[in-house]
Amino acid sequence: MVRAVELDDLLARVERPGPELAHGTDAVGLGVTVALAGGFTHGRARPFVPPPDVSEDAEDRVDRRPGRDGDLEPGHAPTVAPARGAVSGTGVAARECWHAVGAMEPSLPLAGVRVIDLTTFLSGPMATHTLGELGAEIIKVEPPAGDPTRGPDPTAPASPFWVALHRDRRSVVLDLKQDAGVAVLRELVARADVLIENFRPGVTTRLAITDADLRPGNPRLIYCSLTGYGADGPSADQPATDGPIQAFAGALELTGAPVPLTVGDISGAAHGVQAITAALYARERSGRGCHIELSLAECLMQWLAVTDRSGTLAPPTTLVLAASDGPMLLIQTPMHMRARFLSLVGEVAGCEAWATDARWSSLEGQRAALDEYVAGAARAIAARPAAAWLAALSAAGIPAAVVRTIEGAMSDPDLARRDAAGELDVAGVGPARIVRSPFVIDGQRRRETAPPPALGEHTEEVLRDVLGYDDERIAATRAAGGLGR
Repeated sequence: MVRAVELDDLLARVERPGPELAHGTDAVGLGVTVALAGGFTHGRARPFVPPPDVSEDAEDRVDRRPGRDGDLEPGHAPTVAPARGAVSGTGVAARECWHAVGAMEPSLPLAGVRVIDLTTFLSGPMATHTLGELGAEIIKVEPPAGDPTRGPDPTAPASPFWVALHRDRRSVVLDLKQDAGVAVLRELVARADVLIENFRPGVTTRLAITDADLRPGNPRLIYCSLTGYGADGPSADQPATDGPIQAFAGALELTGAPVPLTVGDISGAAHGVQAITAALYARERSGRGCHIELSLAECLMQWLAVTDRSGTLAPPTTLVLAASDGPMLLIQTPMHMRARFLSLVGEVAGCEAWATDARWSSLEGQRAALDEYVAGAARAIAARPAAAWLAALSAAGIPAAVVRTIEGAMSDPDLARRDAAGELDVAGVGPARIVRSPFVIDGQRRRETAPPPALGEHTEEVLRDVLGYDDERIAATRAAGGLGR
């Protein structure tokens, strides 16, 4: 339940990619009362003061090249009046404003936090997706052509990538090449808790939406900027995608080729969520927001500093072997587990002598005769079915698992029992298999989720519910090019 005090201390999230807009949450959509200029006051909201208009040149403002984000700063909490049918201060009717999105469950820790998502590609959307799973309201700002990761036809059915990343959010189209579009964004940011962007350096300056530009209108804003190599320095202007980020950070030392998991983007997303939630907590005490700047390369290097460089995830410590009935088993035997594994293998007929070979008692001995060691272990595992081996290995305290495909893992009956996976009906796609939120809080997992929005599906809804626009003002903003042509 959202507390009836300091509600504007809700969280939001930020990340790295795209040239979109920001959001500004309004009290009507939250079902709570939030004071725009500062603390949340139950039942009493201070009036919203619109941010200054943008007057700078609007041409060539948006850089859609993948890689870098610019600055963005949050500063004001939204002035939120109780939503229709809401119980003030509880957020009970939060979904009434954006019922199609299916987020803002009042029991979640970030319920009431409004996040403006200006990102694209992976790191930023992954961060906002996580914030949304924790209850934050996500407003995704897209250019008129749509987020590039929608594909060349933004009206085409959603890809599995898009379904995984962009559920539970509203889509607003703003043309940030036009002053009218930037003006709407600034209004949204003034009513938001968090803004996350991943523009290339210099773009936010041209758009006049840097932290310094936005903070006067919202001192409580958490502004998160995701970049490839940092906002300054010799590499700042280099295009950044996951492969070059891995190479720069040293990840290829592990495998000789890029890790087939976009660890640079994902590490940036993870650090972004941590930084944003920490900033939200700090704002509870200070009453002020801050500007967070994260480099994907530096985030990845944090992970690489504690990664496996000793071969723990490679033979002989980690083996992938076939059981007698066909399934492949991954068995890991670090440290003292090596002796336990040899003891189990020694119980297999014909493997007694191999299991007592003195060379296998040390990691160095196993490595010195690696092919012979792996071949002997393979003969033993092939003598029994997978279920028998899994039971024996578990009883001995040795980590092991059946090797599965991603689709196979998604169909695991234990995931279904825990409500960790399910199906979602997606327009043009039909039932799509999804992974639900991993957060189980007080024994409860968020089960409701909504499909990704169509491009600009919620533009007018957000302008009305969050900014209080009427038909005339929406039409004027559209005529000025702010909502695209």
